[in-house]
Amino acid sequence: MLKSECFELGYVSKVFGIKGEVKAVFDSEHLDTYRRKKFWFIEKNEHLIPVTLKLFRPVPPDQAILFFEEINSPEEAKNLVGKKIFLPLSYLPKLKPDQFYYHDAIGATVVDQKAGTLGVITDFYVSSGQDVLAMLYQNAEILIPVTGQIVLNLDTEKKELYTNLPDGLIEVYLSGDEELD
Repeated sequence: MLKSECFELGYVSKVFGIKGEVKAVFDSEHLDTYRRKKFWFIEKNEHLIPVTLKLFRPVPPDQAILFFEEINSPEEAKNLVGKKIFLPLSYLPKLKPDQFYYHDAIGATVVDQKAGTLGVITDFYVSSGQDVLAMLYQNAEILIPVTGQIVLNLDTEKKELYTNLPDGLIEVYLSGDEELD
């Protein structure tokens, strides 16, 4: 399966137990959505390697113990530590019309209500405190909080993300001689 047909769910953090189980950290607190999905992928050397899930035991809020059919010892499991975990895009739950997945917004142009067209989204940083999106603008990385008041909606066809940025947010990231157009 191609990486473009999948989404990154998390990564293997460590070996767990004596049978080849691993502990994984996920970018989602809604793990029940994925626990019954049988076919998973582990990234190795830029390729996705298919694995078959035999056991999924959640460790709230965002971790789980996993056991894959193909991994039969702690030595084999050790080779998975640090590797990213991917699932097919078809496993993603359907969203409401005003919601979007972060991976759909990568590469989108940010269009602000006041400032107009700004820059391109390069990444999202997910944390327990506040998710932020990273936008490249005038050769600077600008971090924008992902809240309903600031990030309004994503037009996937136009590949544009509409915002209502707080006054002065962008200027904080720019040096003194650059100005917001």
